[in-house]
Amino acid sequence: MLRDSAFQRFIAQGNCPRKVSFGAVSNVAPGVFTIPHGSITSDGVVCTSASAMTVVPYSEGVAGELQSLLAEDAILDATFTALQDANASFLVGFENQQRVCGDASTAQLSPAVTLFINEPAGVAVPSVAFLRPVQGGYMIESAAAAEDDSVCFPGDATVEVKLRGRVAMANLAIGDVVRVAAGTDAAAWSPVYFFSHKVPAGGAAHAYVTLTTASGAALTLTPGHYVMADGVATAAGTVAVGQTLTTASGERSAVTAVGRSVARGGLYNPHTLAGTVMVDGVLASTYTTAVHPTVAAGLLAPLRAAWRAGLSVGGGWLDGARAGRAAAVAALPSGPSVCAA
Repeated sequence: MLRDSAFQRFIAQGNCPRKVSFGAVSNVAPGVFTIPHGSITSDGVVCTSASAMTVVPYSEGVAGELQSLLAEDAILDATFTALQDANASFLVGFENQQRVCGDASTAQLSPAVTLFINEPAGVAVPSVAFLRPVQGGYMIESAAAAEDDSVCFPGDATVEVKLRGRVAMANLAIGDVVRVAAGTDAAAWSPVYFFSHKVPAGGAAHAYVTLTTASGAALTLTPGHYVMADGVATAAGTVAVGQTLTTASGERSAVTAVGRSVARGGLYNPHTLAGTVMVDGVLASTYTTAVHPTVAAGLLAPLRAAWRAGLSVGGGWLDGARAGRAAAVAALPSGPSVCAA
């Protein structure tokens, strides 16, 4: 089922590739296989990480190992339940190290699980899986932190609100006027008119990147959120030590450390009329790699116009109907790692 085979994904979630092919597969014990990352081809790109995936047939014992990951991902849990209800046979792949295929910023987070399914088309998949399986094998991949949500700040990140001082992202509200640049003139401030994400901490775990600068400022955000690195909008997950970030003083400060973590910190993405926001003393964009900034700015133009006209546009509504949101976002062009325009 695995050797020299290919599987198609049937949901557009996170960094799950559209097609994965496997070459060398080692049968290390009865019913237990290992697949070196180097023998995996993901969307036509050979993986280069040194780890491997361990694959076993589903059993009651395996179910126990899956519990923590199932608890983190509603789609994976629903798919797993549907397969059990259908008495379907499938294989379960476990990875404890990141799988890197091409750009390191698109690495599959770990720990991760992959379900390999080869069942007739009549097997019902959950309604959240909005793309139907293709003929033959298909797959669903999940990680402890879904990259689909790699577009926000944690709830404890802070911004400077005019006349109020520092305010946690979780307490920020539409209408708050926040710092977007150094100085005291009008251009240093801009109102929040919309939240594309407003998910409280304590729910699902998410991956974050922390960029620490020589000035002492440290910014924590998800990997796909743009920061101004060397003066150019750059995905946080691709920023390297030595690049510079713009700080609240208006000066650029070199990145001295890049840290990565997975936590239940929430997801908040406030949009300002300026398109930027100073978070924890570091300048960031309000745009992300989920949708190309030029496209996103165009889509949000009616909301900016409504705000200027004195109408309330609400916020956080993209956090409802997650499958529908993912489908809409997947249909739009994504942003590059570095976006100069």
